[in-house]
Amino acid sequence: MMPVERKIKIADIIEAKGFASVQELSSLISASPMTIRRDLAEMERQSGVKRVRGGAVSIKRSNENPFRTRFALDSEEKGRIGRKAASLIEPGDVVCLGSGTTVAHMAPVIASMVGITVVTSSFQVVQDLAHQRELLLVFLGGIVQEGNYSTVGPSVEAQLMQHHFHKTFIGASGVLPHSGVYNSDVLVASLEKVAIQRSEKVFVLADHTKFGRGELIQVISCDRLAGLITDTARLSTDLTEQLETSRVPIIDATGDSLIGPNMAD
Repeated sequence: MMPVERKIKIADIIEAKGFASVQELSSLISASPMTIRRDLAEMERQSGVKRVRGGAVSIKRSNENPFRTRFALDSEEKGRIGRKAASLIEPGDVVCLGSGTTVAHMAPVIASMVGITVVTSSFQVVQDLAHQRELLLVFLGGIVQEGNYSTVGPSVEAQLMQHHFHKTFIGASGVLPHSGVYNSDVLVASLEKVAIQRSEKVFVLADHTKFGRGELIQVISCDRLAGLITDTARLSTDLTEQLETSRVPIIDATGDSLIGPNMAD
């Protein structure tokens, strides 16, 4: 296939799907991942697509809220992780939900729950739960951060300090098994630290792409977590071995298996 024909086909696939990964494009077009990455770089310079982690989105998609774009990436895996996390909530719980895209995938399950209180700064979570009358929903008002589709700032932190949480669920920009959970956003990290301070148990939701990466700010050390919820099947052998020797309990999103310490109090 000629380079021009290949790029046209790449553009057609991305336009139709909104997002396509490098591996997916490589398989569909029968070209090496290196070739696909090179084509995407050239197409981005020509304003044909916008590259994101793991692939590319159409220009139409990239003009949307960045949160929406990230929310749609790996949505099946994030959905599994979100559903597993939501299953840990018990009747009567007061829970804090962070602003991450994987955490937002908890909302469809939470929507059917009765007798719980949900406190959040996430517009996506509020949008999914606002119509539910069998639970109490508390939205934390503050400075709107478009990229995370949430609120941040001192007023949000002050409101968090007024609550006591049975469980807090947050996402991550990076996870180092023998170190901690990291966030690349200073304001979000600051909120998460307050929520952690006010919580009995903290759970982190992280897909496989977040492991092995340290980011700007450490939010919490791994040995303080009640659980790190992920899809273990997509972790490398090296990362799995690191997790087995770490002090963090890993909750497999596809089942009940744990890697690491027991979750008992």
